Amino acid sequence: MTQAPAQPIVIAERGRLKEWSLALSNRQIVGVRYRNAPGSSWPDGNSADAMHEVDMDVMVMLDDGNVAVVSWAMAGLVEGIDLRIRREAEPSLEFGETDVTASPEWRARLRRAIKEVAVAWHVPNEGCPDTLWAVRFSLSNGPPVTIALGKVEADVVQYQPDALVVLFDEVAARAYQPPASAGPAFGQAVNP
Repeated sequence: MTQAPAQPIVIAERGRLKEWSLALSNRQIVGVRYRNAPGSSWPDGNSADAMHEVDMDVMVMLDDGNVAVVSWAMAGLVEGIDLRIRREAEPSLEFGETDVTASPEWRARLRRAIKEVAVAWHVPNEGCPDTLWAVRFSLSNGPPVTIALGKVEADVVQYQPDALVVLFDEVAARAYQPPASAGPAFGQAVNP
């Protein structure tokens, strides 16, 4: 089955965002995979203290068998994040995927329920609508994790529309704010 191409979520699609948020509410994280560009592997230099750079997708496996997929997406000048829920019949690594569940950063977040989903919006280019560029999970009895458009260079996060950065440090997520964003990657809670 072919999946529709990733599409950035714009402000007019808040319903799509709320559905995704509801699907994650009170679900526990049981595993995580990163999808890499063809010919590359993770970490391949894409890991720094408390942050990971990911080529394509972050796939968060939930305790109900669903997978919350966070992808970068572009539609013309609109640069943002696409959020999807997919059902995984049998967990198996696909080509280009790396299981990062055992990494120290993700291990600290396993078996913790997602209590809040927060997002950050930006206007990627003149004339574009507000577009989702960062999403955060706050967990029960565990540190939050933020996934945003970006890359890591010399242990510094910089805006990049065709890559994702996973921030495991709340201070870093509160500090990372590209010029086009009204707020930092840490974002504001989605009200389901």
